[in-house]
Amino acid sequence: MLFTLYPRVPFELNIMAGPVLSYLSALMNIFVIVALLDRKLRSPATILMQGLALADGITALCTYGLEPYFNSFYKTIDVPGSPTTIDYYSFEHESELQISILEAKQLIELKYPLCAVHYFLHLFADNFHIVSILLTTSLGMQKLIVIVWPFWSRANMTNRKTAVACAICFLFSMVMNIPRMFVVSLNFDQENSCIVSQPQKVIESYVLTIYPILFAIVLISAVIVMMVSTCFIITILYRRKHIRGHTTLSKYEKKSCLLVVIVMIVFLLSEIPRIYLNTIIFDTYRSDMNKENIASYKVYTEIQNRMTVCFENIENKYVSELNINRELSSCARVSADTEIQASIIEWVGYFTEGVSVHMSLIKRNLKGKLKSNYTDLIWTLGKKVDSQLDFGFTLQFHNFLSTLYCNNVTEEGVYDIIIDFEGIYTTSCDEQIVPVMYNRLPFLILGSTPYSEPMNYILNIIWGHVDISLEDLKLFTEILKFSMIVGCGSNFVIYIVMSGKLREAISTKFKCCKR
Repeated sequence: MLFTLYPRVPFELNIMAGPVLSYLSALMNIFVIVALLDRKLRSPATILMQGLALADGITALCTYGLEPYFNSFYKTIDVPGSPTTIDYYSFEHESELQISILEAKQLIELKYPLCAVHYFLHLFADNFHIVSILLTTSLGMQKLIVIVWPFWSRANMTNRKTAVACAICFLFSMVMNIPRMFVVSLNFDQENSCIVSQPQKVIESYVLTIYPILFAIVLISAVIVMMVSTCFIITILYRRKHIRGHTTLSKYEKKSCLLVVIVMIVFLLSEIPRIYLNTIIFDTYRSDMNKENIASYKVYTEIQNRMTVCFENIENKYVSELNINRELSSCARVSADTEIQASIIEWVGYFTEGVSVHMSLIKRNLKGKLKSNYTDLIWTLGKKVDSQLDFGFTLQFHNFLSTLYCNNVTEEGVYDIIIDFEGIYTTSCDEQIVPVMYNRLPFLILGSTPYSEPMNYILNIIWGHVDISLEDLKLFTEILKFSMIVGCGSNFVIYIVMSGKLREAISTKFKCCKR
């Protein structure tokens, strides 16, 4: 499949605000890493903070860092200057209707090898984001242990053990994410267009089922640990205040309480949307994973449902007018009579050819409006949809004809009904189906390549479950990414504000740099 993306909207968030916040977050984390290199500040907590700063900095850069650079290479898939509408003849209105294909023409592509860089950056962002979650949780646990068991923590929580725990967090995340890097491969054609291979079935099974479960478990466990540790810390400090007989907490204890509460709130706000998203992935793909192409299957299902309802409405009209019986089990003459069977097959072939959604017509209308490789892609995907629709419609129409013959309708009567049926179907059903096919082109193209970027992946998850436009879906994915970047920078804004020693260390480093 072709490496296809949705336009980078909203532009202010994707190309401007996101990168700026990413650079600020990365720069701030670099300052913290450098400041914490001071041996005077070396402790288990600062080692975890350095690992967290590294993970957050890389996450921020991988999420939006190169987006302004990629933006200069994004190209729309349309032919410049071509019309944004398709002319379609309406039998009902006896005039040409114009169907907009603007959204499909605005889809963008990225040439090889930039597409590979784009693809792996998103995977690295997810990888280091998991490290960030694990280390943030470890910091919360470390703070709880220090307050609950101060003497034990001094004797057993050494710098070396903390560094090993930090390394385990990085290693665990890598093991989780490495299979995702090999689920598809990226290549190029003669025009340097980026080609995405078909996914490896075994790895895809892990990526779409096991990985979301693991990710959700990590997130939910982290949230629970953060909430429990926060509640324990606040409760313990509050009890100590009464035991000492003080009416107020010390300045240090107030900062500790405020620190853990703010960290937990920011953590929850930035991660709850991802918890919701990852908990629905498994259930969705459990029902769709056996489909060869989820995108074309879902387009087929949507159109098939419309066709079935429309067909049944017309069929009911004739059943009511002719007062015929739908029960076919007692009708042996239709199945036994070879001439009737031949007539049914002949009529089914005639009618199916006349009312199918003609992908050849759609391809011809798109020629000169979309790039040739995309019209070929639509043709390939559309043929699958057409073949599935033809099969379903053939079965419906075969049953309808069998019902007519079973109720002793004459050959002339069958002929009159079919001609009348064809006219009604063309005006009342076909005119609904063809526009739907055009309107679903962006979904079909993006859905056919779910691994190009997270939005395409999410599209296949929610399609058919949530009524949302592609533009709103893009905004939703950008909010997810933006909240992740905010989380990457917020931890160390909090630590710098709350920690005088850390501010002093950063100030000292700045003075050394000036000298």
